[in-house]
Parts: sequence; structure tokens; C-alpha cells
Amino acid sequence: MIIQLSEETDLKEDAEAIVEKLKNICGEDVEYFLPSYTEYVKEKAVCIVLFDGYIFVRESDKVGAYCFKDKNEYFDGPLFCGGQCQYVKNKDINNFKKELKKRLKSKVPKKGETVVPKVGDYRNLEGVVLLVDRKKMIAKVEFALASRVVEVYIRIINLDVQE
Repeated sequence: MIIQLSEETDLKEDAEAIVEKLKNICGEDVEYFLPSYTEYVKEKAVCIVLFDGYIFVRESDKVGAYCFKDKNEYFDGPLFCGGQCQYVKNKDINNFKKELKKRLKSKVPKKGETVVPKVGDYRNLEGVVLLVDRKKMIAKVEFALASRVVEVYIRIINLDVQE
């Protein structure tokens, strides 16, 4: 089932609270997919969102559209179209997960590219990629500071590739 988030809810910022509220409404064993990936570095979050404003909940004997009949601070309720509650097939959710991974992989910089970290000690400084580890999703980046050169490993999700 597709659940619409309220306009005030930001999937990037409210993910943990959304999950907690979802578990309170549907029970601890609820199966869901938040279409986002968040990485925290020094208490700063960097996030990729696939479908802003929606989450996907697997309907079961215990979980149905009736669970979301009352609006709350995070959910407006199930997505209705033509008077019918909208559902997503398991196959589609698996495809969404693959798309999220693909988007993450598309952010992988190449050796020699200029990047700028979004968070951390080197935030907003330009560096050059020396090495990329696709399995661990990290890059070794070289920064030329005033009097020295520094090489640092940074998670790929935290890098912006410069054109």
C-alpha cells in the first residue's frame, strides 16, 4: 500500500520518527520500504530520496488501509486514486530498491574527478579522487591545503562531483 506523507513531513529529516510512528500504528513486525538512503557523518545527514512524499507498506492480516484512517503529524493516509486505495506489488518495491542502489552507484566518482564533500572537516573544499572502492562505497580524495597535501577516505554518498 502507498502511504502519503503529510506536507510538513520531510523523508530526509523525519525518517526515524516515521518508522517509529509506523511501528506504533501497525506493530513491530510491519514490513515497509522508505525510498531513501541516509548516511550520517559527524551528526550531519546526507540523503538520497527516490520518491519524496511517499512510503510503501506491505499489507497483511494485521495491516490494512484502515490502520491509517486517521491523519497524524507524519501520514495523510493511504494514497487513493479513483476512490481506490493504491497498492504496489512486491516486484515493484524490489525494482524501487534496485533503482535506489543504481542512483547510489551513479554517484560514484571516477579517478581524477574533482569532488567536494558535503559534510565533515573538508566540507566545501575541492579535492581530486585518487582511488574508488565500489564495494565499500568510499573514495580516497586528495586535498591541496595551503602548505600541505592531505589524502582522506570519504564515503561516496557524502561527495558531490564537480562538472
